[in-house]
Amino acid sequence: MTGVSRVSGARAGVVAAVLLGPLLLAGCGIKPTEAIGSGSPAAVRVAAPFGLSVVYLVAPGGQLTPVPVPFVDRPAVVVPALDRLLAGPDAAAVQAGLRTELPSVDGRKTGAVQITPDGPKAVRVRVPVPIRSLSLTARRQIVCTVAFETQDPGQTAITVTGPDGPMEPTACGLGG
Repeated sequence: MTGVSRVSGARAGVVAAVLLGPLLLAGCGIKPTEAIGSGSPAAVRVAAPFGLSVVYLVAPGGQLTPVPVPFVDRPAVVVPALDRLLAGPDAAAVQAGLRTELPSVDGRKTGAVQITPDGPKAVRVRVPVPIRSLSLTARRQIVCTVAFETQDPGQTAITVTGPDGPMEPTACGLGG
């Protein structure tokens, strides 16, 4: 009797595999789809250690990337960060393939960089370069560098003004 039940059990397994196999291969009727876009990728705020601030430079792929920069003569605050941004990337950043789309200006000598609060979540920035002729990436470098130093980088409206007038208030959009 034992031989008969083994054969029946084996047959039942074969029958189950034959009947359930196509169902499993069909994936329960779920059809393949393309990836569905759902917004920007997650952004993480990069905390700069004491004595450092962050400027946003352009990576080889064209996206903005936060770069910590040291300050020897002043504490890490917004104006020195913008001074560093306007001075252009240092040798280490250039070697890493980073660049800027901003013209090189020594804001420390001209004293032309000014930051003023403009409400609870708004800041006005004056820079010594005409902004209307700057690329969108160059303007975002300024906005994100300023936004990094605010309490709410992704939500703070930054109005950048140059000798040719102001641009519309905008937020960084990178999560700071």
